[in-house]
Amino acid sequence: MRDDAALARNLARDYMPPADWLELRQAEKAFYEKMAKQRGGAAKCAEAAPAAEKASDSDDIDLFASDDDDVPAKPKMVKPVPKPPPSQQQEVSKKQGKKAGKMDKKAKAAKQQAAAEEEDVDMEVVVKKEGMYKNPSNGEQTLVVVKTEGVQRGLIGEAVRRFEKRGFKLAACKFMSAGRSESEISGAKTGDPVVAMVWEGLNVVQSARALIGSESDPGTIRGDYSVDPDRNLAHASGSLAAAGREISACFQPGELTQWKAVNLGWIYEDEEDDDHVQEVGKRVLTRRRPRLEHKARLCIQ
Repeated sequence: MRDDAALARNLARDYMPPADWLELRQAEKAFYEKMAKQRGGAAKCAEAAPAAEKASDSDDIDLFASDDDDVPAKPKMVKPVPKPPPSQQQEVSKKQGKKAGKMDKKAKAAKQQAAAEEEDVDMEVVVKKEGMYKNPSNGEQTLVVVKTEGVQRGLIGEAVRRFEKRGFKLAACKFMSAGRSESEISGAKTGDPVVAMVWEGLNVVQSARALIGSESDPGTIRGDYSVDPDRNLAHASGSLAAAGREISACFQPGELTQWKAVNLGWIYEDEEDDDHVQEVGKRVLTRRRPRLEHKARLCIQ
């Protein structure tokens, strides 16, 4: 076989051109080198197999890994998914959220305005009652409404009597059929007869609610004359700001009468008239002097 291979090479050398001969030699050399590498790799695998069996399970070694495995793979470029267009429900929810935000702003503005009105009420009372009272707080006003059941039972005079006996002054009174504003304030039905009154005095807002009271408070209007809470006879403003709003809803500015009571100094000490006290004191002294002088004469005699 070796002689035949040598003979074949000699024949190829004689009949082939030099270029073809070189290519054949290079191909033959590459073939033998590849075979040698394969034999060497198989031997190495046979030698490493016993050592791999002795190794622990936690220290596994990949004997067949190549250098290409260590190279990290390049990340693939992923195109961003376009956002879907907003649906009708999302648009409606956005609009509702904007409307809710606007409503919240309006509610906050209304609360701030109401708080400012409550703060300004005292100043308004001072301006209105500046020339009538030495202490403007004595001119505080509130609204009292005798409801339909109180009118039907003839308790208008009783309500007026209790407020006058307490020392409050009547600034306005109106007997009328309940309109929309009066119905909302007192709870009476539209068209039913009611009596709206404006009372004036120191802390009259709190005192009016105390005078009207509740069904379980004896000595009050409701405690003495009312049994059913739904027939509670009368209404009084709950605060100074509410009194201002309710009075303006039931009365025109010209319907409120401004007048000074002659007994004002006997109700409020800070409203006492100095000139009147001096005149009364002089009268008392002039009346007592003759009696003292007469007693002195009797003692001398």
